[in-house]
Amino acid sequence: MKEKKIYSHNVRELCVDALNNLEKDVKYSNLQLNASLTESALSEQDRALFTALFYGVIEKRLTLDYLIDRFVKRPDKLSPYTRNILRTAIFQLLFLEKIPDHAAVFEACETAKKHEGPGCTSLVNGVLRNIIREKSTLFDFKDADPIKALSIKHSVPEELIALWIHSYGQRATEIVCALSLTRYPSLYVNTLKISRQAYCAMLTDKGIEYSISGKTDVLLKAPFPAVKLPGFNEGLIFIQDLSCQAAISDLLPGKNEIVVDVCACPGGKSFSAGIAMENTGAIYSFDIHSSKLPLITKSAERLGITNITARENDARFPAAELVGKADTVICDVPCSGFGVIAKKPEIRYKPLSDLASLPDLQFEILAKSSMYCAPGGKIMYSTCTLNPNENERVSERFLSSAPQFARISGNAGTTVFPDAFHDGFYYDIFIRKD
Repeated sequence: MKEKKIYSHNVRELCVDALNNLEKDVKYSNLQLNASLTESALSEQDRALFTALFYGVIEKRLTLDYLIDRFVKRPDKLSPYTRNILRTAIFQLLFLEKIPDHAAVFEACETAKKHEGPGCTSLVNGVLRNIIREKSTLFDFKDADPIKALSIKHSVPEELIALWIHSYGQRATEIVCALSLTRYPSLYVNTLKISRQAYCAMLTDKGIEYSISGKTDVLLKAPFPAVKLPGFNEGLIFIQDLSCQAAISDLLPGKNEIVVDVCACPGGKSFSAGIAMENTGAIYSFDIHSSKLPLITKSAERLGITNITARENDARFPAAELVGKADTVICDVPCSGFGVIAKKPEIRYKPLSDLASLPDLQFEILAKSSMYCAPGGKIMYSTCTLNPNENERVSERFLSSAPQFARISGNAGTTVFPDAFHDGFYYDIFIRKD
């Protein structure tokens, strides 16, 4: 077997390399991150800095490129590598308070000298020093179009902001601003193993600040790696966004029910259902990707949830033996993901035109999944996006095509808007009447 070569990197240089590879190979950011860290010899502190830089540059790319194009005389002549050197350095200057400006400039110039030569070093040094000089006025958009100004400041494409303005009116600005907030973990306490009161006592003992919400939720007041939280390995908690928790609480699967989760991975909604059902009944957690099913089975084992069966299945083709048998169906469909771009920054750059076929797929999955419902059975349709084409309009299309179903919650579904604890989320719950 060929021995894996481990590289010793300067953390900023490694970030520039990773960003360059991400653009060349067009892979998912988390895969590139893992590959870069696996091949590096970074300390734990530098691994944290690398992660912050890597995801931060992806998130703020639109803003960073605006500044590069403004301060470079011929931006079209920049090599991709030089642009990524500048992106990484400018991100540090503007968004990482603990890194001194001189350190960011020095490391960028050293990387430029090593990979691009003296001319690039001079360019990088000049651009960065000009940005430092004008830092306080970089985003003074007195006469600019308000959508463009919001786009540049928060690094959200104009067409996405325009969609939100059209769909949600003045709330669009709140949505955009919320995406720049620091995200705080929300924990679901596994009451199969411990009470929320007892778990909160463990947090207090460790000096971890928290607040509580709902019946089982614990909100941390600072970012914290999940695996380092007390009781995580013992299955006392799992991480789940508050909006998902709220949806499952409204769906409220009961003891001894048959539940089908049609697009289940990574399994959070199945876990919430299993805990609510107190390990009674049966949950069938399906996913089209068999490679993802271990995410469910391993986590269920850690949590001590024994009523889950994970199985490969395409949601467009219901499992015949369960048609008409389910008391509760969870239908969390593939979507554009615009509600979670604070966690998955590259999603914001998807062109809206690439998503035109999604509502038809979502409707097909919802319609076919409703076949699982027994008389009196419930089905929850949900997405992690903020786009009425994928949300309300799919719900209304379903109701128009399936007169045997009625909406439980009145005249509309529920849209959850993002903040420090919530992702953007939509859910609607229907009941089979006959």
